[in-house]
Amino acid sequence: MLGVLGRGGMGTVLEAYDEQLGRTVAVKLLDGRRATATRRARLDREARALARLSHPNVVPIYEVGENQGRSYLVMERVFGRTLDRWLVADGEHASPTRLEILRVFLAIGAGLRAAHELGLVHRDFKPGNVMVGHDGRPRILDFGLARSDAHEPEEAPTLDGREAVEGDDKLTVAGALLGTPAYMAPEQWRSEAADARSDQFGYCVALFEALYGRSPFSDEHGQIHRDRVLAGRMIEIHGKDRVPEALHAAIVRGLSSEADERWPSLEPLLAVLERTIGEVQPGVTDRPRFAAALIMPIFVGLPGLWWLLGRLGLVDNSALAWLWVSGAQVSLVALLATLLRWRVLARRRRAARAGQPTAATGM
Repeated sequence: MLGVLGRGGMGTVLEAYDEQLGRTVAVKLLDGRRATATRRARLDREARALARLSHPNVVPIYEVGENQGRSYLVMERVFGRTLDRWLVADGEHASPTRLEILRVFLAIGAGLRAAHELGLVHRDFKPGNVMVGHDGRPRILDFGLARSDAHEPEEAPTLDGREAVEGDDKLTVAGALLGTPAYMAPEQWRSEAADARSDQFGYCVALFEALYGRSPFSDEHGQIHRDRVLAGRMIEIHGKDRVPEALHAAIVRGLSSEADERWPSLEPLLAVLERTIGEVQPGVTDRPRFAAALIMPIFVGLPGLWWLLGRLGLVDNSALAWLWVSGAQVSLVALLATLLRWRVLARRRRAARAGQPTAATGM
């Protein structure tokens, strides 16, 4: 063991070195003093959920087992920061631009969508359960609350008797309901069944917070926050502070108090994110030398060729003819710029779907 990565309600996450395969791993070790049958079942459920899911934006599982009466789960050791810390500037990193935020959330959404396609519901999606690696690729983790049978209702939630896992408003409620109050969907508060649309709600809360710097419902905790979520009373964001209107409306729909009023799946919501990235992506190309090599022949070669043909008497070298040549130059450059921009956006959209880092500018 190399050290402790974190502690939570279920136990401890350790950093270890796998001598057999020569890699550093993360080991989730269930606290032996609190290893109830329910907790062991939850760890086993996480292992089974992750074993079924292979996606670049979901942390992979390597092994699950028991040692000296303590259950453990071995997974990828992601070197980076949790999403909530990635969103905040520190001494080493600047805060991300809105465009960078959209790219990362598009990749995260792709991982969550892949889980939903397998019938898995995370039920506790929040920024603290996402790691953004040093390579820029985000990975969803902590599927300990995931389940494929998401149709069984939970017991009524309460804010009493919670396990002290994180900050007050970020706690995972234990006992009556498993989830994180700041990101729980109304149906979870109402003790109704959670499904993929509940994950969508938590995802939209996190995206709203990332883009606007505050909760979509209330910065208050406890009962006040719960009441606003159940009533669907969102805060007002003025137009000048909003992201593009189509994206803002898409996020608001994902935050609807009634599950049936949200998006039927993450697919159309992610499509809006993808279109927004394409619309605000600045620049024609990210390879200016390549673009110059294509454009220079149009500006130099075409006039030179026309002049030579004119000297040979093969074309008209009148002023009107040169006007047509200039118009052809402009049209060819515009067509080339359009093709280059389309090429760049297509490549960056593919990279965003795959969770790969790309260069970014402000939005």
